[in-house]
Amino acid sequence: KSLKSLIIKNFNTENVEYMNDLFEGSESIPFLELDNFNTSKVKLMNKMFSDCSSLKSLNLSNFDTKSVITMSLLFQGCKSLTSLYLNNFDTSYTTTFEKMFYGCNSLENVQI
Repeated sequence: KSLKSLIIKNFNTENVEYMNDLFEGSESIPFLELDNFNTSKVKLMNKMFSDCSSLKSLNLSNFDTKSVITMSLLFQGCKSLTSLYLNNFDTSYTTTFEKMFYGCNSLENVQI
């Protein structure tokens, strides 16, 4: 909960299928840079950023979401999040979006 920064440059995610809860509860992180994340095989993203309450902006434009089945509670509780970039999100096979943005009361700019 007290983690204030995280640099992820050489994190190999090319074979990851489940990113559930990955950053959940990272309450002190104001910024995440995930440009190098390979999400082409990810099937589940439930609560991936849930309760990242200090996160202000998040750019996930490079995320390949064509295989994702469920995104439930993905951004739930991100109460400081004002900008979200989802420009290349492909949700053709996604079946569940339950409470995806629940508690994102500050969200002003979403690019899809």
